Amino acid sequence: MAFIGQVNLAEASSVAPDLRLPKAGLLSFFLGCSDQAYDKGDDSRLRYMTEAMAGTDEAYYGAWRVLFYPYIDDVERVTYTSTPLPELFDPCAIDFARGGLSLPDELTVAYDELSLDVDERDSYNELIESMKPDESVSAHQLMGYPNLIQSTPPEMMCELASRGMNPWHYPKTSDPAYAELAAAACDWGLILQLTSCSDTGFMWGDAGHFYFYGDRRCVERGDFSKTWVGFEN
Repeated sequence: MAFIGQVNLAEASSVAPDLRLPKAGLLSFFLGCSDQAYDKGDDSRLRYMTEAMAGTDEAYYGAWRVLFYPYIDDVERVTYTSTPLPELFDPCAIDFARGGLSLPDELTVAYDELSLDVDERDSYNELIESMKPDESVSAHQLMGYPNLIQSTPPEMMCELASRGMNPWHYPKTSDPAYAELAAAACDWGLILQLTSCSDTGFMWGDAGHFYFYGDRRCVERGDFSKTWVGFEN
């Protein structure tokens, strides 16, 4: 698998102490590769290409990993010597800063589940608009609610895909099956949003975003076995 990045949770927690993640350890992200290989400039080693669309179909489940290492002292750096290599991205350090979208907007399932009257919803929408990040800045995001591009609710896609259903088609709100699906979908929350970024070589389709999602309660206690991914451009 291609190594996408890792987060030192102690550093993240020092910036946002209320973050619903373990307070220490390393969180590492990987994406599976297709069998398509390529070379890069003056480096003759072949590299497998990441499968950016993994996760939009149940058949891809398991094509990614979110690994939690609670004890950093036990982690060792190992050089991968086999070829072809998994796709390699350019190393890039990140700085943590408070920000991003911490409340659901109208593109999420949770938004429709809010018990607000018309006036309250108007006020809420104004608040959300003031909190949205600057779209001209390429910013990755840990937790919170994602900066979405498309109109299909990502939590609903995760829930449908995890049930082996088509993640691109879900029942209308008037369908009796919708209420149960929406309630279950609200258990999914963003773990990490990755934006297309020239510094690292990330390019998710046409300048899109890649998302790692997990079960909120599991993630909070350090269990990342129930995760799903999503992709938009």
